[in-house]
Amino acid sequence: MWSAALAHDTEETLLSALPSWRPPAKICVKTLGLHWKGDALLAAEVTCDDGTPIGIRPLGGGVNFAEPWTEALRREFREELRVELSRIGPPRVVENIFEHEGVTGHEVVFVADVENSRTRRPSHSPGSNSPRATARLTGHVGIR
Repeated sequence: MWSAALAHDTEETLLSALPSWRPPAKICVKTLGLHWKGDALLAAEVTCDDGTPIGIRPLGGGVNFAEPWTEALRREFREELRVELSRIGPPRVVENIFEHEGVTGHEVVFVADVENSRTRRPSHSPGSNSPRATARLTGHVGIR
């Protein structure tokens, strides 16, 4: 049986083994899915190298060369959550120029509402363009 302390220690060990992330010196194309549960957004906590939280971001990731953004979003949700998306809404496109650990990053991000078979589409939802660093799944976070 897992205790909270053991789970925390295991997570800290895994996070410390990951290499430090830095934005590449090029424009990256990303895709993020906004999965809502009422007023709460499914998000991952974003931290600095030392583990200090700096924000949250919706789930998603990079778009590969010649991969449509919708296919990249489906792939990311399969890889991160092992779920199939039943619906992807129309995209909002955001340009995100940010700094992380002293390095400038530049992204063009396709952001869309998403559903799987157990969710329903909200009537309204805001976009997001949080910087990315080390991300840990937080769950649905109330932000409205």
